[in-house]
Amino acid sequence: MNEEKMMILKMLEEGKITSQEAARLLESLKDTPSKPKTTYSSSPSSTTYKSQGANHSSSDWVKDIEPKVQKAAQVVAKTASSLMDKLSKTLASSDFKTEKELSLDLKVVPQDHQELFLKGKNGSLFLKGYNGDKINLKVYYKTKGESGLGIRLVQMDGKIFLQYEEEYISSIRMEGFIPESYFHNIRLETSNGKIRLETCKTQKLSIVTSNAPVDIQEVDSQTVVAETSNAPISIQAQRDEFLDYTQYQWSLETSNAPIELKIPSEEKIGYRVRATTSLNGIQADIPYLTYTQNEGNYIDAHTLHYERAPKKVDFTLTTSNGPIVLKS
Repeated sequence: MNEEKMMILKMLEEGKITSQEAARLLESLKDTPSKPKTTYSSSPSSTTYKSQGANHSSSDWVKDIEPKVQKAAQVVAKTASSLMDKLSKTLASSDFKTEKELSLDLKVVPQDHQELFLKGKNGSLFLKGYNGDKINLKVYYKTKGESGLGIRLVQMDGKIFLQYEEEYISSIRMEGFIPESYFHNIRLETSNGKIRLETCKTQKLSIVTSNAPVDIQEVDSQTVVAETSNAPISIQAQRDEFLDYTQYQWSLETSNAPIELKIPSEEKIGYRVRATTSLNGIQADIPYLTYTQNEGNYIDAHTLHYERAPKKVDFTLTTSNGPIVLKS
């Protein structure tokens, strides 16, 4: 048990878990009965038996510690995710008292290959698509000194973006509505803030944040790249998703947190899943899923009708110290 205790104490020292969580882990070790030690004779006749016993003991130790390491990893992942969520909420809550509010509207002129780029800083982005032609945003920001004015939406050369002087802004978050099917490319970026996107259609979607969750609901996009850290990624796709394209590529990556997808089970949709995690499991509850590789922490699988399905959806899912769950 000494190795397990050292691992827990090291995680505590590195700030990965709190003292209370370390205490709970150490207490759990007490509940595990220790194996009785056996003393072998040093006579020549017992030398071979002693060596075999040592190997067996080593194997038992590995089997014994593996679930504890997994449990510790789960605690670290849950703790990191919870702490980062609390941190982002605390930062946002404290900023509410001093931040300023700005309403922005922009009528979108339809163009081919139009791009929407919205970037926050130490704050969340909550956006929902609707059947209209205007971007309606509430922007909440906090400046450094008296500078940082001139925040505005700009439409130029096929791009729409939020313009501001980043060096004078300590935090900026936004929420609002965007035209649901006007954009060929949507890019959403922030730090230390949750990103949630609902009800829109686009060919390319890129979402990047850190230390905060990503939540995507009812989005039809041919390619999706979503990245965060120390926080979960959640995807919910309904029966009417995956309509506009025949081939989809979705890549989701986080760390120390789970990835969860709820996707429709349809005869017309074939799925391929490549999923990787560490010290945790992968649960793929999709009908007719067959595995090319299934190694516990890595799977490469596809539905039986994948090749003949008119719609093909490929998922690449990567996390660490957290489970990956797919449900239909």
